[in-house]
Amino acid sequence: MTALPRPDIGFAPTPADAGVALVKLAELTPADVCAATVVFVYLLPHLNLRLRSRLQTQLRPGSRLVSPMFAMGGWVPDTPPHLEPSEEDSVLYRWRIPH
Repeated sequence: MTALPRPDIGFAPTPADAGVALVKLAELTPADVCAATVVFVYLLPHLNLRLRSRLQTQLRPGSRLVSPMFAMGGWVPDTPPHLEPSEEDSVLYRWRIPH
């Protein structure tokens, strides 16, 4: 995408980006994620735990949640979190909101 991010609207897509993705930069607390199909969070474990119930409430069934490095408490990831092959201990947690 060619535009710079603005916290209020995210990236402004060009016609070439149509249908690809809309990336929104938003503050954690007031963010409305109801329309999201994928949510990427890079937060410490205690913040992930605070966010869990809101994500379950706002995200539609089948929506995906991705978090590098930190789990979401007792939620079991859809795939093994350790990426192979990896020179470091690379971790990427992935979940789908249940139907």
